[in-house]
Amino acid sequence: DVSAVVDDCCQIQGVWLAPAFRGQGLGVALLGDAVNLIRAEIAPQITLYVNAFNQPALRSYARLGFQQIGQFASTFY
Repeated sequence: DVSAVVDDCCQIQGVWLAPAFRGQGLGVALLGDAVNLIRAEIAPQITLYVNAFNQPALRSYARLGFQQIGQFASTFY
């Protein structure tokens, strides 16, 4: 889900993959494709909303080059 778009930045939230497909590397590949499309068509800068306890998601995002640069209590609107 691409939520708020502001100038040259947007936010991805609600990233989800059916449990039957997890652990196969599909999430990183599919999200990588989505990130490329979003950067080309919507905004070059992307932020992510992720729960701090979701370690699998954090590892996936790190593999795609995302870095934690801050913490917020809610989503970006």
